[in-house]
Amino acid sequence: MPNYITIDLVQGQSYSNTFYTTGANGSYINISGFSARGGIKNKFSETGYVLNLNPSVDTSYISGAVNVILSGYMTSGLKVGMSVFDIESYQSGSSGDGLVYKTAMGYIKVYPEISI
Repeated sequence: MPNYITIDLVQGQSYSNTFYTTGANGSYINISGFSARGGIKNKFSETGYVLNLNPSVDTSYISGAVNVILSGYMTSGLKVGMSVFDIESYQSGSSGDGLVYKTAMGYIKVYPEISI
């Protein structure tokens, strides 16, 4: 089950968070050997990301942990307003039919930077 959340960001602010891939009962799913993908779009119907989140599976221990780290430079170009995001953990099988878990999804509320 994905975690549905809203993230508040200020343009130019750095951001980091760990998201957890969980099952229907809330327990962590072992995503060892998986990769992650995810990004921000201004609306769900758009093709391509406004910003690629470059999520990475945390391999320091076995869990459902996926890390996202954004620099201030990366967030400085985001449009002020409400955007959408999602993060998936996926395992690519030899026939391309691997498992995909929705780790997190929701909204990103971007506020303008007012400092010089």
